[in-house]
Amino acid sequence: SPPKWHDESSLLGWMQRQNLGTAATRAQVIEDLIYYGYIVRTSTGQIRSTVEGVRMVEMLEGRIGDDLTGTAGARQMEEFIERIGGMAKERPTRARLWDTVVSRVR
Repeated sequence: SPPKWHDESSLLGWMQRQNLGTAATRAQVIEDLIYYGYIVRTSTGQIRSTVEGVRMVEMLEGRIGDDLTGTAGARQMEEFIERIGGMAKERPTRARLWDTVVSRVR
């Protein structure tokens, strides 16, 4: 049978169990991923990756392995995002965000 997809509640619970972010930042991460088009919320409440989201993960894994896309890597990315926090406040375009991430993994 196909895998069960996350809904927002199960995804937030998983993030909490992995000790990723705070309650407020976990919810914001989901909203930001939707805003940038990396995931979508379906009409049934499921959270699914978009083609762009899959491409981003594949690019990151291809450049530096799954260290960044796993939970330890997510914590490193949180630190990176905090360092560019000013950029997040201005809601950059997807292209600018992509360029910033790519420059981080080169």
